[in-house]
Formats: sequence, C-alpha cells, structure tokens
Amino acid sequence: MVADIAIHRDDENNPHFHVMLTVRPFNKDGSWGNKATRKYILDNKGNHILDKNGKKKFKKVSSTDWNDREKFKSWRKLWEKKTNLYLSSNGFNEKITHLTNAARGLETLPTIHEG
Repeated sequence: MVADIAIHRDDENNPHFHVMLTVRPFNKDGSWGNKATRKYILDNKGNHILDKNGKKKFKKVSSTDWNDREKFKSWRKLWEKKTNLYLSSNGFNEKITHLTNAARGLETLPTIHEG
C-alpha cells in the first residue's frame, strides 16, 4: 500500500492531516497489482451466463479490503487509540475520536479547508 500524507500545522487552532491511500496492491516484483478481478457467473452446467447485451456476466471481486467501509472504520478506531495513548503520555488532556460528527450527535458540518 502507498500512503500520501499531508500534515497541516499552519493554524494552531486547527492542526490536521490528510491521508490518501491506494486500493491497488503491489505484486511481489514491485509492479502494481489489480484493483479487482472478474468472477464470471456460470450456469449449473458451467456455461457463461450472458447479460442483455450478450456479454458474459461477472461479479467484481476486489483484490484487497482496503476500500471496505468497515475496514476504514477499524483503521480510524486504531488511529484513535494510538493517538490518545501518545497524547496522554505527553501530558495532553485532549482526546480524539474516530466517530463522525453525525455519530456523535453533532449537527456541526465539517468545514472546507482551502490551501
């Protein structure tokens, strides 16, 4: 996986960061792997089922779970735990949460940061 991280400390009242991650894995030789593969849908005799345009029907199968909403939530939860551990061990009383504003019952909308 590749992560592109931008840390913004220009406003002391709003330190934050942005992370962009790939959903495409690497192959063992270092080349890019496939985001997904096709699993063709077959009938009970093993023949391809065709769609209305005569093309073979298939299901998209992701090669990783990195684009899965539950995986993202678990990563956010891990980030919360690790960050709060370091905040506490460095004398800060503030805590962060992995929860969205909506999940926290806040009606405040996230702001747009223009750089």
